[in-house]
Amino acid sequence: MAIFFNGWLGYGTAVQNGSLLEPIDSSYSRRPFILGDLDSGIVSDVGSGTVGPAAVAWGSIGYAGIFDANASGNLLLWMPIQLPVLVPLGGTITSGSGGNRFFFPDLQGNHHTTYVWPAGASVARTFDGRFLTAGVSLQVTGGQLAAQSQTFGTTVTMGTLPAAQPVSGTGLLWNNGGIISIA
Repeated sequence: MAIFFNGWLGYGTAVQNGSLLEPIDSSYSRRPFILGDLDSGIVSDVGSGTVGPAAVAWGSIGYAGIFDANASGNLLLWMPIQLPVLVPLGGTITSGSGGNRFFFPDLQGNHHTTYVWPAGASVARTFDGRFLTAGVSLQVTGGQLAAQSQTFGTTVTMGTLPAAQPVSGTGLLWNNGGIISIA
């Protein structure tokens, strides 16, 4: 099986300025998340997982985010969840294998070519009509989804850079509160 994406799934109460507002709780942690082979623009998650239990009430969780790191990293994609979930003290959020199925219309044909979306673009949708929005500039290269690499000699605008600091030592640019910084 080819893997379209291997990263992390997190949850939050809102999306603001390109960031998912995740619970502030020492027991909160994103869970591993794998999207299997892309077939005619359709991809599903492989495996299941649970986030929690909550050490404090998380409030109304209304959004899910797909990240390239367990902590910090880039918010690659985000979407509203089907029904907001009120997570009380001790509560969890669980999703089963195949519970997340997405359609990438731009990738229906040959998905082994490079395709790029800017931050803020609607890049995919769920089968119940919710849209996945790019949190940062994204690219698919060789059938794999990742944050778009910025290279020297290209034009970079503040709006195309991730607002969350990439993993230190990667050399990627990011929007550090209105200042272009390098990780």
